[in-house]
Amino acid sequence: MYFGESAPKHLRGAVSLSSAVFTAFGVVLGQVVGLREVLGSEPYWEYLLASNAIPGFIQLLTLPWFPESPRYLLIDRKDKEACLNALKRLRGCEDQGSELEEILEEEAQSRGMKPRQPWELFTDRAVRFQLLIIIVVSSAMQLCGNDSVRDFTNV
Repeated sequence: MYFGESAPKHLRGAVSLSSAVFTAFGVVLGQVVGLREVLGSEPYWEYLLASNAIPGFIQLLTLPWFPESPRYLLIDRKDKEACLNALKRLRGCEDQGSELEEILEEEAQSRGMKPRQPWELFTDRAVRFQLLIIIVVSSAMQLCGNDSVRDFTNV
């Protein structure tokens, strides 16, 4: 979520989608590491259980070097100077005026809009198609898992 919110506008969709790709990669990696020949046998179950702590530990160690999200700083906290500093750290160049203007434009567009309830999304024609695609794809991912096949083979 952080990378999607901190990404430039032209990369935001691809960066936000990458979290789903890495989640799927994590599931596959977990299944491979959980094979009986790797760490899935009884003497190694502690290592298998603890292996998911490695990415979390890496994230915890690197977290202090990441600035707050520029969009959060400007839209939620109303701190323009901190937003400019965060943009400077993330992008590496001095002139961030155009990106700051984009964030301010987005804030102006969202001002006065109330948060929607989940069922209200189905009535909005602008997001209905995307919502249905997400529901179908997520349902398909849940229903075609390897766990259901494995349970029937053990009977």
